[in-house]
Amino acid sequence: FRERLTVSRDERVALRVTLSAEAIVLEPVEVEVMGDETRRARGLGRAQRRLTAVELAPIDRSGEHLVNALARLMPGIRVRSGRSQPGQILCIEFRDPATLIGGGCRAPLVIVDNVRQANGLVTLNTLPIANIHSIEALSPGEAGVRYGAGSGNGVIVIETVSAALDRPRTGPTSRIYEWSVEPEPYPWARNLGTAVAANAAGLLAGYALSRSCLSYETLSLHFTEARCGFAANTGSRLAIYAAPQIGVGYLTVRVGATDLSRGSMWRNAAASAIFSVPGIVLALTDDDDGFTGSTEIGVFMAVVGAPVASVLADRWFRGRR
Repeated sequence: FRERLTVSRDERVALRVTLSAEAIVLEPVEVEVMGDETRRARGLGRAQRRLTAVELAPIDRSGEHLVNALARLMPGIRVRSGRSQPGQILCIEFRDPATLIGGGCRAPLVIVDNVRQANGLVTLNTLPIANIHSIEALSPGEAGVRYGAGSGNGVIVIETVSAALDRPRTGPTSRIYEWSVEPEPYPWARNLGTAVAANAAGLLAGYALSRSCLSYETLSLHFTEARCGFAANTGSRLAIYAAPQIGVGYLTVRVGATDLSRGSMWRNAAASAIFSVPGIVLALTDDDDGFTGSTEIGVFMAVVGAPVASVLADRWFRGRR
């Protein structure tokens, strides 16, 4: 068969190949790589005038004046004087019929990190190239649509390195695992069933092991009247508050693992403990130290909420194998 597949940047695609006793011939896969700027230029139907830090680095090393570099690399921009003497302010402007007549410098509006500069020419002539993350030139017609008044001579948009670092990260940096790369859906039912059963068994086992040292009659007695030595009391608390959650975390990782990814036992256990520990505490409350329904809420959190949280953590926060 022949199929064309379009893949965006940072999108993950899983290919599963099955070996067969019969030989087959695979057609060659043609890959066309298109960067963000190229894709945006095609979408807008015009040439892009944008330089990134990677493209500006050779200019910085060569010592070339930024204004001259813009005129050389960006179509539609010219410099009134090609010489760059120390301290000289060069005039940069977009080519249009008005600039052909002559007269004063029709300097474009300069915007640095979303701030309009009072004297854009001074900014362009003094801003170190090493501090620039990207620079984009907008022609007068395009600039008027985006920036309105004051942009009749075009706009030079600059983003500095510090602003780029402070920009909020979105999309590919998200920690939520993208399940679309997996060939099979997540085993919700199987993992939830395993987690609920393991959590219940762990809580019962922890209760049986710790009841000789810890009191479960009231919340105050549970924490103040331990009946064993320090080591035995500590082990009893670990048996009821930690061991079941670690077991649930381990099993949810095993059941939810795929050929491509798996969760984290400790992350799943922590998610389970967030519900289990306060749930046990609430389950031990009574009318004196709790509130209406606190016992029932605590039981629900410890028995149901904890395993559900562990499974959700296993589904959302995974690492690729």
